[in-house]
Amino acid sequence: MQKKGTIFFVRLRRALAPSLRFILEHCGPLRFLGVTLMSWYLKPVVQWDGHTVSVDPTDFGVTFELESTGEYEATTMSLCKKLLQPGMVFVDVGANIGLFTLMAARQVGPAGHVYSFEPGAANCVLLRKNVEQNGYHNVTPVQKAVTDRSGSAILHQSGFNKADHRTYHVSKGRKQVAIECVSLDEYFPPDARIDVIKMDIEGAEGAALRGMQRILRSPHPPKLVMECWPPMLVKAGTDPLRLLQSLEEMGFALSLIDDAADVVTPLDAASILKICEEHDVGNVLCVRR
Repeated sequence: MQKKGTIFFVRLRRALAPSLRFILEHCGPLRFLGVTLMSWYLKPVVQWDGHTVSVDPTDFGVTFELESTGEYEATTMSLCKKLLQPGMVFVDVGANIGLFTLMAARQVGPAGHVYSFEPGAANCVLLRKNVEQNGYHNVTPVQKAVTDRSGSAILHQSGFNKADHRTYHVSKGRKQVAIECVSLDEYFPPDARIDVIKMDIEGAEGAALRGMQRILRSPHPPKLVMECWPPMLVKAGTDPLRLLQSLEEMGFALSLIDDAADVVTPLDAASILKICEEHDVGNVLCVRR
């Protein structure tokens, strides 16, 4: 069960995030001031869930929530813990600095393995550092974006939320860097075992799902925990309802993960989309029936 302070923080963030995100995205002086103040408040190293975690002290995203509450997406994290058993294989798509990776590495143990995909260079440096300093040898960091093809792409990097780098245009204030990309169907051989996939890639989930159709349609597909951020899915060229319905058509049962209410609720695609639109963003559990 989440701490009351964590639930309050998540609900407050849910209410303020859209406006704050717009201001920081489009107003350079306020963004500079906010990032500077944040760097004074946040520490570069945090103790979390038995791990030593190096973070970016200028980050309004993962770092701010982690240091403010001591947790990060606590309901989603707890659910993933329950899904993972020793010997399993976990794929972390959009690994950022590695919180889900660290949790999974401990859960699956030496007999299991974690593959962590993160295209941002600075994030990937912290990801590798966090894996190494916590003594895990069952993690493979991959500095690539997951999409529907192999090749190259442009990453539009956020200057204030290091979990909000995107593979499509956002604003003129973002730094653009060339990155490599890959589809999961191309990265993993047909006989590869994958038990759980967590995916949080800021609206690019549609392309990533197109690139893992073989995996999702296999006789024993992985369980999928996926962010659903309707406005960003649309900006990336994906119809959010069609995306969720396509998973249902493949035989997946959907459940909404609500980190603000600390509940996981089975719902259909249309109901999940409606709530995600009301809340701006949400996470979805997909399990093949």
